Amino acid sequence: MKKALSILAVLAAVSLVTHVAHAQEGAQRIERTIKLEHGVTPKIQELTHLYTQGEKLFQSALGGSSKDQGLIMIVSDELGWIRVTGTEDKVTEFEALVRELDVPPPQNKNLEVVFFLLKATETNGTSDYPDTLEPVIDRLKATFQYGAYHLLDTALLRTRVGSELVHQSNIPFVNLQIPDREIARAHYTTQLIPDDFSEDGRYGFKVNTEIELEVGRIKGTDGETFYTSIGAEMVTSIDIREGQSVVLGKSNFDNSNDALFVVMQLAKVE
Repeated sequence: MKKALSILAVLAAVSLVTHVAHAQEGAQRIERTIKLEHGVTPKIQELTHLYTQGEKLFQSALGGSSKDQGLIMIVSDELGWIRVTGTEDKVTEFEALVRELDVPPPQNKNLEVVFFLLKATETNGTSDYPDTLEPVIDRLKATFQYGAYHLLDTALLRTRVGSELVHQSNIPFVNLQIPDREIARAHYTTQLIPDDFSEDGRYGFKVNTEIELEVGRIKGTDGETFYTSIGAEMVTSIDIREGQSVVLGKSNFDNSNDALFVVMQLAKVE
């Protein structure tokens, strides 16, 4: 798309040079309404923007704002047409470019995304995670000196390109302990914002993950427990291919040397 619009920018610039000649010759102007089969798509919008912005530059260079210079157009999003006024050859040239770009916009693809919440323990032990995470765990082991990895939660989410999604899930207390603390509640929230487009099979995402634990410590002779909240936030932007897994972030809590990892996998695109 970027290449196509770059070509259009060159065409628009060349066209505007000929506008000056037509303006000097005083060529007869016509009006034509171009009906769009697929509405005012982003590519059509970009084309009209190139022409209208270019016209303003040339009008300024010629020292006036005469309507005899170049193309004048009215774009109706609601009715799906462009009404253009100019010399016949320039209107015909513009219409040909419009017809070339008047194609159905790409359909937003469905995305199936899986989030994995892992706990890495300092002490050696038996790891517990699905086989699909083996490449990710191997990379983590090469970077961090943790003894074992445990899967705390899995979330399968479905969305579309360009559609924001927010997911919240409780964290089970199994394998989740903090020294000298009693965990009363644990949850994490993930905000997933896919980009509006993909390029070369890669899909862009902005991901914001917040992990919050409500923990208590027994204080005083009466055994009263005081609760506080501790948490972490992971904000990142990634480009990922179908079937690929990416570690979004790592967090340590309080007095614990253990860590929580959030892994995102783009499981399916269709």
